[in-house]
Amino acid sequence: MISSNRTDEFPQLKNTVYLDHTGATLPCSSQLDGFHRDMRENLYGNPHSRSSSSSLCTETIDQTRFRILKHFNTTPEKHTVVFTSGCTGALKLLAESFNWSGLKSCNRTVESSTISHDGNEDGAKKRGMFCYLQDNHTSVVGMRELAHNKGADCLCLSKDTMDKLCSVNVSSVNKISSQNKINATADDAECNGLPNGLFAYPAQSNFCGHKYPLRWVKKVQDGILHHQTGRHSNWYVVLDAVALVSTSPLDLSTCDADFVTISFYKMFGFPTGLGALIVRNDSARVLVVKEYFGGGSVMAYLAKERFSKSRTELAERLEDGTLPFLDIVSLRHGFDALERLGGGMKSISEHTFLLAKYVYNQLSCWKHYSGQPVCEMYNHSGFDSVNHQGPIVNFNLLRSNGEHAGYAEFERLASLHDIHLRTGCFCNTGACQHYLNISDQDIKDNLDAGHVCGDDMDLINGRPTGSVRISFGYMSNQEDADRFLKFVKNYFVEREHSTAVHSVESTDLTSIEDTGRIERLKLSANSSSSSSSSSSSSLPPPSSSSQYHQSHRTLPPRGISMVFPVLKQGAQRQLLKDKGPPMNISSLAPRLSWIYLYPVKSCGAMEVSEWELGEAGLRYDRRWMIVNDGGVYMSQKRIPHLCLIKPSIDLVNKHLTLACKDKQPFILPLDISRSHINERSLSQGKVCGDRVNTIDCGDEVAAWLTEVIGQRCRLQQQDPDYHRASKLNRNIAKRASNCSLSLANQSQYLLVTAASSASLLSAVKQSSHQEGHGNQLSMDDMVSRFRSNLVVEGCSAFDEESWSKIAIGGQEFEVKGCCNRCQMICINQDTAEKGTEPLYTLSAVRSKKIFFGVHLMNGANLKEGVKVRKGDAVRVLARCTSSETTV
Repeated sequence: MISSNRTDEFPQLKNTVYLDHTGATLPCSSQLDGFHRDMRENLYGNPHSRSSSSSLCTETIDQTRFRILKHFNTTPEKHTVVFTSGCTGALKLLAESFNWSGLKSCNRTVESSTISHDGNEDGAKKRGMFCYLQDNHTSVVGMRELAHNKGADCLCLSKDTMDKLCSVNVSSVNKISSQNKINATADDAECNGLPNGLFAYPAQSNFCGHKYPLRWVKKVQDGILHHQTGRHSNWYVVLDAVALVSTSPLDLSTCDADFVTISFYKMFGFPTGLGALIVRNDSARVLVVKEYFGGGSVMAYLAKERFSKSRTELAERLEDGTLPFLDIVSLRHGFDALERLGGGMKSISEHTFLLAKYVYNQLSCWKHYSGQPVCEMYNHSGFDSVNHQGPIVNFNLLRSNGEHAGYAEFERLASLHDIHLRTGCFCNTGACQHYLNISDQDIKDNLDAGHVCGDDMDLINGRPTGSVRISFGYMSNQEDADRFLKFVKNYFVEREHSTAVHSVESTDLTSIEDTGRIERLKLSANSSSSSSSSSSSSLPPPSSSSQYHQSHRTLPPRGISMVFPVLKQGAQRQLLKDKGPPMNISSLAPRLSWIYLYPVKSCGAMEVSEWELGEAGLRYDRRWMIVNDGGVYMSQKRIPHLCLIKPSIDLVNKHLTLACKDKQPFILPLDISRSHINERSLSQGKVCGDRVNTIDCGDEVAAWLTEVIGQRCRLQQQDPDYHRASKLNRNIAKRASNCSLSLANQSQYLLVTAASSASLLSAVKQSSHQEGHGNQLSMDDMVSRFRSNLVVEGCSAFDEESWSKIAIGGQEFEVKGCCNRCQMICINQDTAEKGTEPLYTLSAVRSKKIFFGVHLMNGANLKEGVKVRKGDAVRVLARCTSSETTV
């Protein structure tokens, strides 16, 4: 829809593919400029005041309500807009206010002094009913708790059940529900003796984009659920329209839903935290049980007596406190943008549907060399019509052997290519269970296994716990779709079966067979040369354009747990020569070869020959971090050139020095004196989901870092009195006496081995031999990218993944699991340049998870002052049993 002016209107999309419009769409520049101009030119006061600026604000809010109703083709005579904090707030307000029992008070003004929950025998006979579709957002399902607490029964219905119920001829259904509502008026309605029922369903599934029939509304109101629930009720319908109205029209002149919930940032990106409950005026009488009252919602109340009188106007009665009036003012600029740039909702709906259909059709037909499909698609209608399907494509990746690929791996690789999408269950467990065939017991078992909503535990026992979702907005274009498809094709379509062996005799890396594309990682264990074999592809190669200069490279088959070449002694020498003299290579006795610490998290490494261990890891390792002016931790993922800041520790003078090329080094004390800590310097940050207490290091170092980084930031030091525990294998952590963490993400130490690094380097060089991307990687570069604390030499490649307990020198360490890698390993730690390796190759040849290196924690024998030294012997004290794994 937008072509020539997309660059101007959406500069944030430069070199970026944004495919999470169902999660949140994007505001355009002219929309924000219009709002800023509005703020500069007009004075808006608190609408609860009576000044001229307040009057302007009140009138603008009223006009905005009208604009919203106009957008949905209705009028204030038929509907009322109640502003809320979002769709969730609207649903919560509805559940709190709904008169479930239907007893008396059908049209009363609430006096808090008379509020009570019916506990008499008559009330028990008139229990309300809350029914909801299984495919519903968490916020809808959460209504059942409030309904239950107010005495209502709750029932979850499947789509199939609703389809069967709604196939019944309306004339054969008792229409008592809708007829009673028609006969009742807002002034003289007396309850008909029946309890009230509320049915909730989405106009469009946020999981797969299926558009549910709007005719269900009238069917339910006519009493179609009487037989299913075993009782007669006055039935009302709440339509969760959030996903639908972001890209499709909704005509409330033909859809008679009693309540409709929306969130505005889903429609035009800004503002967030603002939504609405749109109430059909002749259904408002059922909203009578609101107990809390806030500023502006009552006509009068007494402070010393439990007495209050609610306002009579519905919106005023339900909107507690001062409205977010400036956010409401901004809405007209969003609606203007939809009309001006999108061409109206009908055009937006058709445009986004066609983009999603194009991607869906491509993914649906792709197959691996084995004949297995590339994707498992989750969809009701197969994109047969824009009336049945929205612009959402939901799927999981399959390997050539039919096994599922993890969605967390997929998202991590997509992020590397600046492709933004959503994975998981999307706050819709019901749909997730239906499409992925996850039972109720599976959900409970997965929770016991440590999986919670929003984490990256994507596969449990080989079965996916969620899926991948992409969704389009009005500013999406064909290039977005093509770049996404190219990414999937390059990374997840397997072309040809290959075999992996685990040794290479020759030191010459060219002995590894290479056809010029990563169609095989076939290595010869007995010969330094082998013949090339032809490759085949069921798909045409994608276009050559890419911001990463990536040529068409076909991946090896996945599902093989170890396809790295495990280099023998000679090859290790060749690859390790740039790391300095290898230590005792001839004996292959495991030794500690390199020690690194990272005083400032996400900044450069400091290499040492020996270092003291502490209760949280290497002393002073990751004790500082840089945060932006909002207090958010800054990492190399967003700011790669942080690696160019080189911290160093001077234990003699007790100094931390920050150095950066062409800048005067900055020196600050290692430890902040308690006498210099004040309330202002104390802060809280967040690391890997954990809250951490920190101490600000002052304005001078903040100014130095701001100049180096190019944006306002501050340096914070971890509060030495703050204790933070590891998340890894907490059952083991509870047994360990030294399980504190610094500002590290997950563990006290990260260990990699030289053999594993050399093996990966060999695979990278093979995979990129023809293209040249990755051939420039050295062993130094490879090791530095993994930002490990300890590098061990003299063991077999990937042997570390079988360890459960080791000793380095005299100190014991618990192995806490493998390290799951992200796009940070693609950053050259000396230049801050970012590419695709080694994550590209690592993802291709590892099975299911992108692991490299292992996490360590101090063993129980840690003593004060103990050190590790280069050359220390490394002994494996225990290995994982067949029922255990470090991953």
